Amino acid sequence: MKLKCSLIFYIGNGVVKGAIVSYEKNKAPKILSTRIRELPHFNERDREHLETRILFEFGELVADIKREDFKNVSYSNEVKIINACVIMSSPWYISETSVIKMNEQKPFLVTDEMLAKERQTIVKAYTDANKVDVTVLEQKIIRISLNGYITNDPLKKKAQTLDMTIFTSFARHSSVEDIHKIIGQHFNIKSVDIHSQSLVAFSVIEDVWKDIPQYIITDITSQLTELVTVRKGALSEAASFPLGKQFLVKKISEKLNVTSEVAESLIRLKNDGSVDSDLAVKLQAALDESKDEWLKAFSESLSSMSASASLPSKFFLFAPKDVSHIFSDYISSEEYQQFSFAEGKFEVQEVTSLDLNKYCTNESQVPLDLSIILGCLFNTKIVNL
Repeated sequence: MKLKCSLIFYIGNGVVKGAIVSYEKNKAPKILSTRIRELPHFNERDREHLETRILFEFGELVADIKREDFKNVSYSNEVKIINACVIMSSPWYISETSVIKMNEQKPFLVTDEMLAKERQTIVKAYTDANKVDVTVLEQKIIRISLNGYITNDPLKKKAQTLDMTIFTSFARHSSVEDIHKIIGQHFNIKSVDIHSQSLVAFSVIEDVWKDIPQYIITDITSQLTELVTVRKGALSEAASFPLGKQFLVKKISEKLNVTSEVAESLIRLKNDGSVDSDLAVKLQAALDESKDEWLKAFSESLSSMSASASLPSKFFLFAPKDVSHIFSDYISSEEYQQFSFAEGKFEVQEVTSLDLNKYCTNESQVPLDLSIILGCLFNTKIVNL
């Protein structure tokens, strides 16, 4: 009997990752192999050039998986790849919340066709405004009100007014096509699912932390910070700003007059408590200056997201492990707690691979990776369907 496996991919703005994961009935998914290709200290500002570089690395990664990892897995098992699940991080997708309002003198019937047409209106508006052809990764209705009353079952009901809030994630159509093409060059797979990091993180949080209905997903990548609010168990507003891990690295590099490689090394040494006292003072000064600048952008983003209601005070933080604690301290710092747009004192949950690894297993010698585990758990739902 063939071992059913999936390919899990993560496409970031400075790294691409891939894994082979097995799915057996009544067993937790098992990560059989993991592969990572990174662009160290890559700070290309031109999107076209960055995308070309990332897609090249993705192509090399997929080729390596087919040539090495798939061969090794198939050596001891008869393997069948049933699907591929691709997670895209910012800036390869954009999330936005749209509000549709309808007001008619005579009552109208709410139908599937009507809602689908309004969803398409959002896509067309984004395409026209940005002069780019896009593919919808996800589109979810957050809330519908008929005649001023919220309803979970609007179909086949009559109303004179309709208010609908929709959360949509877009990716460039050309990018999505390139991803399909690259995977298809090496694997004959009928099903390739591409999703945003926001939806994947949301799905896993909902499964693991079931009793928290309102929170903010904070995803920090190499170059960006993305924020997505969840209210009453539904995705809501989204915002982002261009300050991520490399912002810290660059600030330390400039202030201490060291290379980016040394700056990253200093961050790791600080985490281990291994920086000598004189250097530790200079390093902390650089981090404090970074903190002020990052929190300013963070605050502006939160303010823009709190126009309709106060923000949740719970944060789920997804960040590179060497800087996760630094950003967690930034958010939860005492001087940043008295904001009228928040429900209460900020509380940060740093999400790590150890938090989630109990829901899947991994082959011995295969390193744990948070992005791969997230994709592995999210893909379980796709496989089960």
